[in-house]
Amino acid sequence: MTTEGRSLAQVWHWLVDVTAMQARVWKLGVALGVLAGVAFLLSETELFRETVWRLTLLGSCLGVALGVRANRPARQHPWWLLFTALAILAVANLLDYPLWATEATTAWSDPLAILAFPLIGIGALALSRSQAPGGDRESAIDGAIVMVAMAAVLAGTAYHPEHLVGEVDLAARVLHTAVAPLMMAAVTAATFRLLFVGSLRVAAAWFVVAAAVMALVGNAVRAVLVSGGVYERGVWTDIFILFAYVSIALASLHPSAPALTAPADLRYRRFTSARLLVLGLALLAAPATMLARGVSGDLFLMVAATAAVSMLVLWRLSRMALERERSRRELHSRADRQAALAALGRHALDAASVEDLVHETLEACRHHLAADRCELVAGVQPARDWPDDATVIMPVADDGRALVVERGRRFSDEERAFLASAAHLVTLAIERQVVQQAMEQAAIYDSLTGLPNRRRILERLDEVLERSRREGRSACVMFIDLDGFKRVNDDHGHKVGDAVLVAVSRRLQDIFRGADTVGRLAGDEFVVIVDNVSDRAARSFAHRVIASLHHPFQVEGCPVRVGVSLGLTTPRSGITDPEQVLAQADAAMYVAKAQAGSSMAVYDRTLGETSARRREIERELERAIALGEFSLVYQPLWRLGDGACVGAEALLRWDHPERGRLDPSAFLSVAEQSDLIVVIGGWVLEQATEQLARWQEQLPDAHPWTLYVNLAGRQLLAPGFVEQVDRLLQVHGLCPARLGVEVSERAVVDDRVVATATSLAFLGIRLAWDDFGTGFSSIAHLRGWPLDILKLDGSLVQSAVTNPEDAGIVRAMCSVAHELGIEVLAEHVDSAEQLATMQRLGCDLGQGYHLGRPVEAGKLWLPNRRQDVVVRGIGDRGGRRDRGVDGLVAPSRSEQEQGVTTGLRAP
Repeated sequence: MTTEGRSLAQVWHWLVDVTAMQARVWKLGVALGVLAGVAFLLSETELFRETVWRLTLLGSCLGVALGVRANRPARQHPWWLLFTALAILAVANLLDYPLWATEATTAWSDPLAILAFPLIGIGALALSRSQAPGGDRESAIDGAIVMVAMAAVLAGTAYHPEHLVGEVDLAARVLHTAVAPLMMAAVTAATFRLLFVGSLRVAAAWFVVAAAVMALVGNAVRAVLVSGGVYERGVWTDIFILFAYVSIALASLHPSAPALTAPADLRYRRFTSARLLVLGLALLAAPATMLARGVSGDLFLMVAATAAVSMLVLWRLSRMALERERSRRELHSRADRQAALAALGRHALDAASVEDLVHETLEACRHHLAADRCELVAGVQPARDWPDDATVIMPVADDGRALVVERGRRFSDEERAFLASAAHLVTLAIERQVVQQAMEQAAIYDSLTGLPNRRRILERLDEVLERSRREGRSACVMFIDLDGFKRVNDDHGHKVGDAVLVAVSRRLQDIFRGADTVGRLAGDEFVVIVDNVSDRAARSFAHRVIASLHHPFQVEGCPVRVGVSLGLTTPRSGITDPEQVLAQADAAMYVAKAQAGSSMAVYDRTLGETSARRREIERELERAIALGEFSLVYQPLWRLGDGACVGAEALLRWDHPERGRLDPSAFLSVAEQSDLIVVIGGWVLEQATEQLARWQEQLPDAHPWTLYVNLAGRQLLAPGFVEQVDRLLQVHGLCPARLGVEVSERAVVDDRVVATATSLAFLGIRLAWDDFGTGFSSIAHLRGWPLDILKLDGSLVQSAVTNPEDAGIVRAMCSVAHELGIEVLAEHVDSAEQLATMQRLGCDLGQGYHLGRPVEAGKLWLPNRRQDVVVRGIGDRGGRRDRGVDGLVAPSRSEQEQGVTTGLRAP
């Protein structure tokens, strides 16, 4: 290859690389164009201006070529016509360049320009015709009207031969009086067609219009200056022509250039009022030009009368044309809508899917009604119309789904009939689908989640057990129950609860393999059957389930959390009854539910032994009730601000004849699973109120001191419980404020528990929410409770010392509780560090071994004298004595005389 060949190849590859970045090249062209314009205006030397002018022309030629090469529009010949015109102008200007221009070269400048100007006009017309190709005779006539009118105006004003001054050669005269006005007229006509026929929704069209406007302004002003004999290269008006060249190149370079030569939407070819106004101005162009040049006498009257008659005729014809246009559009729209309905009807008869039919219906409504909003909405009231006429609602299903259509203007009766027919087709399709799906799924699938129901689960489990027996493979069954799900329904509604169930089913399906079975038994209970899995893999699956369901569910923009109790069983050989396997998994699930938080339990020999042990404990509890083996101890409650003793909590103990004294953790969970908790709780309440009656006689009336008794959820559900408590108050003559009840957070998931606790509060009994922070309640739940005390769980108290996030949670809880008028009590304050932390975070009350251990009733110290009420603050070390790890004991006489009434340790 020769050196010249290699150079050309390198240039070509460079052009290809540049066109690959066309999305950024047009922005570079804008910057270069602005830079060229600024340099042209600010330059003080003619040679520099001439150089900028010619470089801009050459750059515009290159830009058009690069744009066509990069964007590849379907119709390229308009761009190549404009490129040829710009190239000829560039050659003409190069021949006239001051550094080498001679009389011979300059003589060729104007003839070349005469050749270039028609090409610009033809290229502009071809560019606009590309958007209305063939058949658009009205637009062609309108463009011709505008072109002739503009040519008449230009030829009769600035481009009139009489306006030329001095000696002008033939080429310049032809260029000034014929070619230039015809070119500008063609550009004007092309601009008209782009504005009223083409689509200006693409940026390239705006570049073309900008080029046309700047070319018209620049050439018109130049013509006036030339006519006056004062034109010189470099006047500021030439900047318009310079920018016109740049805009043509930018239109070609912009990525939207292919859309500029694509056929425009038919909606942009209508006969509009704006289009009529332009035609009216074109009609008046010739008379106005004559009047501007000066006529008098009869000629003036004739010109004015001609203009007036022309406008009246145009007005009369325009009304007919506009009415015809409206009728034509309405007929076409009606025919299109009928055709669309026919197509939708055929698709409905062909048993097309409801989703496809709804999609086609919405698209038809948007297209044929020009609707701003058209969608299928759920949960809409069954009204036919909203208050305004620009909105139409057509119900399509019994579940509240409706076709909602909105736009900026009212709907006609015919359009409403179209919407009614479309909605009816959707209704028929939905009803057909509902019937089919109901028949297919009702038997074996859950209607909400689409998962296998109990019948299908048992069938599938029977298949798995049979295969395991025959092939010696192992399988596992998981019984999954959602903890706190009732609270979700109560707080957010059943719609959100259903959404959570659906989301849970989706997450479970994402975890397991396609061959595994994920089903829903009922409510918030799910079952998973995993075939051909090892014990280790089964446990891994179970942990993945707990981890997945631990993450909150985003429902309607708010996070919803639920806990998980999972029972896992691996049926061994010899078990063939699916119901028995489900029962094993269910039993394991209940063991998991008895544990704190989301957890898992595996059914094995130990679990069987545990079940037997639980039954044994139940029998022992029945004996303990009969023999009176229970007793109560009391742990004091302290106000952290001033160290005052404000009450105590009654705690149950079981004096087992063989195992010694047991705290509730050893037996209460078993009692709560049976009716024994009601009997035990009743005994605790009677003993506590009887002891409180004795203490009430010793307590100062003005001192706030309350004895709190724990109540189980099953106890609060017992019939007549509120009346029982009221009777105890009356029998013992107790002030209601002296008695308080504590309700566990786990118990308040039942609305009946909440109602009973609220009734107790109305009696005047103080109400405390125990173990707050261990379940699934949120601070927002406090608003509906007449609470007096919020008791923070001991685990949160302990972690707040070292974990800043938990400390922030405690501080936030205290702040919200105080805003609601609720005091906050910290449980299990077992160290000075925990005590100081709780004081700093805003807790009002405290309870724990550091403050006082549970003691017998006779050893509990009471503030029984006036001077006992005035106490020192916790942080005041002066005069305080440490009572030791055994907590509160009855103070000695000397201590009472000294006024020492607190058993709090120094922090």
